[in-house]
Amino acid sequence: MVLLLMNVLIGFSLTAADIVIPGQPSLRYIRHGDVDIGGIMPALKYSPGALCGDAEFMEASYHYSESIVHAIDRINNNKSVLTDVQLGFVILDDCMKETTAAVQAMAFLPRESHTKIPQIRYANAPGSLRNHTPASPGLSYGSNSSNIHLQADTSKKGSIDSAQDSKAAGKNTLQTYNVVGVIGCLRSSNSMVAAHILGAGQVPLMSFMSTSPKLSNREMYPYFFRAVPPDNILVAAQVSFIVEMGWTYVSVVFAEGDYGETAYQSLKNELAQKEGYCIAGAHRIAQKAKHADYLNIVKELIKHREARVVVAFTDPESAPILMRASHELGHSNWFIWMTNESWKISIIQKVSGDVVMAVIVVVVIEITIVVVEIVVEIVVVVVVLLILVVVVVVVVVVVVVVVVVVVVVVVVALVVVVVRVVEIVVEIVVVVVVLLLVVVVVVVVVVVVVVVVVVVVVVVVVVVVTKTNFLNIDK
Repeated sequence: MVLLLMNVLIGFSLTAADIVIPGQPSLRYIRHGDVDIGGIMPALKYSPGALCGDAEFMEASYHYSESIVHAIDRINNNKSVLTDVQLGFVILDDCMKETTAAVQAMAFLPRESHTKIPQIRYANAPGSLRNHTPASPGLSYGSNSSNIHLQADTSKKGSIDSAQDSKAAGKNTLQTYNVVGVIGCLRSSNSMVAAHILGAGQVPLMSFMSTSPKLSNREMYPYFFRAVPPDNILVAAQVSFIVEMGWTYVSVVFAEGDYGETAYQSLKNELAQKEGYCIAGAHRIAQKAKHADYLNIVKELIKHREARVVVAFTDPESAPILMRASHELGHSNWFIWMTNESWKISIIQKVSGDVVMAVIVVVVIEITIVVVEIVVEIVVVVVVLLILVVVVVVVVVVVVVVVVVVVVVVVVALVVVVVRVVEIVVEIVVVVVVLLLVVVVVVVVVVVVVVVVVVVVVVVVVVVVTKTNFLNIDK
């Protein structure tokens, strides 16, 4: 039924010259440039019976719009990004309501009456598009109690599109704008409606806050993109943290709408797979909830005091109201609130000095993913380095052992050789000495024999000679 209604709205918006929609939001934040970027951001509160309420959505709601303006100004002032092209913006209020988001999305659909958007040339591209600097009127939100209005910087040329401009063009006539893309919405359900309408006109929608996993369906939302991960990743991180901390008993508070209900179901399914973990109670915050409703929710939480951890899937404006309700009931320092990054915007506002004492655990999924990736990379690097160190140490030890063994073997071999050589030398010396002794003995014996023979001969000769002489004398 919703899709059929949106298709009818799309077809009507593309064919009708003037679309009349009573009660359109009065706030528009516009500064035209050569190329305009659309925005669908909340400024005023949700109203059950109208397209928009009268009070501020929350004090921090203007931060979203001003962040877009700041980014565009940074780009316009940086000539290294774009040359001769000034970006403009058209930011419309969706009042945190799906119907209003659909109306504002129709304002950004392309029409034949729109002028052709000039081609953007980057700073490092040759040539230029034009030789003039476009007008850049300065606009800012002004606030006086509950009365919110737009102010223009009259020192700069430009135009303001506001509620008065709509009346001038025709009461309740839908104003249309020529944009290259749209930034928004905050609520996932609003982004779904806007993405259906803008997708039909092939206008991209980029969200920095819508986290419903349903928006990941490329067939349903081919022109939707986001700068945050879907809730299933957030819930997985939250469950991992809950298991790590040993919080086996938790409560859940979730907002009415696709974001809160889908995230709660995802958490419920994840915890159901963990043995010993359960949900004490789940409490739904209606979009039109009053302060008394928040007090009743906190009272229900108090009934399960053992479940100190409260997982909250709510809109930013619910954060200070829940904190205040918890404080009023005397439990500001009892509950541990685990939520997403949207709470940090509202918590930093001036709610109450005592409320700040509440213990809040803000799970920022982008930081968690980055930290996990860094830790995994560090662990992998450390493990690889340890393996390399172990391998190097083993190789060094093996090499040292082999060298020591080789040295020992060589030394032992050398010692054996030396000992053997010494033994051989000793044997040779002994043989030589023995031979020398034998020779000496032989020589001595020969000499003695010779001496004896000589002596004997001499004696014989002497005897013979003596005898001969005696004989001659006798004669």
